[in-house]
Order: sequence, then C-alpha cells, then structure tokens
Amino acid sequence: MTIAMAPQRAAKPADVGVSTRLSRTLLVAGLVGAHVAAITLVGIMLVARGPQAAASSAIAAAVVVAFFTIGHAVVIRFAETTGISVLVAALASYATRVSVLGVALAWYGSNTHLVALDPTAVSIGIIVTCVGWLAAEIFRFTRLRIPVYDVSTGGDR
Repeated sequence: MTIAMAPQRAAKPADVGVSTRLSRTLLVAGLVGAHVAAITLVGIMLVARGPQAAASSAIAAAVVVAFFTIGHAVVIRFAETTGISVLVAALASYATRVSVLGVALAWYGSNTHLVALDPTAVSIGIIVTCVGWLAAEIFRFTRLRIPVYDVSTGGDR
C-alpha cells in the first residue's frame, strides 16, 4: 500500500500590518533621497574641493544614512504595537544613537591626527544628506494612501 503525499509548498511570509508597510515605504524613500543627495554631493566635492573633501562628505553621509536607517528600523520593528510602545522605542533608540555619536565625536576630537577630515565638507555632507532624506520622505508621505479608522464616530456619517 502506497501513501501519496501532497507536495509541500513553501510557507508564505506572515502578512505585515499597514503601519509596517507604511514605515517601510518611508524608509525606502528616505534611503533613495539620501543616496541621491550624497552621491551628487560627493561628485561635486571631488570636483570643487578635491579627494579629501569628497571622502569627508562621503563619511558624513554614511553616518547620516546609518543614523536614520537605525531609527526607522526600530520604528518598523514596533510599528504594529501600541503607540506608547513605538514612542518609547523611538526615544530610546534616539538617545542611544545620539550618545554613540557623542562618544564618536569626543574620540575624534582627541584623535584628529589619526583621521584627517575636511570640517566644511563634513558639515555640508551632513546637511545635504539630511535634506535629501527628509525631502524624499516628505514627498513620498504626501502621496501615501493612509487608511483612517475613526472608531469614536460609531460608523459612517
């Protein structure tokens, strides 16, 4: 007697909630905007101020992208929980990220002889990458279709 077994199908990934999808969409938009801004700036810095300025602005851009990406990753991780959980996680993440940047800045301040960065290029790199991230994220946000549920009204009016 032979028992025929049905072919096994690959398990489908669990459906993610609306908040997670929206957060991921904004993360991707921010990443695209930051990368476009950073790559453009590094090219301009290379032509205008030389390789050291280009490298300095690239390092600054990488720090900005990492800072924002980690923050968004935390929000995505907690997106389907309660609002207070998202807030606490986001604030804890922000405090941690700022503290790590502060330690890195303090280290760099006492070890400037090890890494030669162009301060102007670093500043411009931070500003341009932040503006690129935020502009792309705001642009994408204004075009999102966000479902609204108002449970306080008790139904359609």
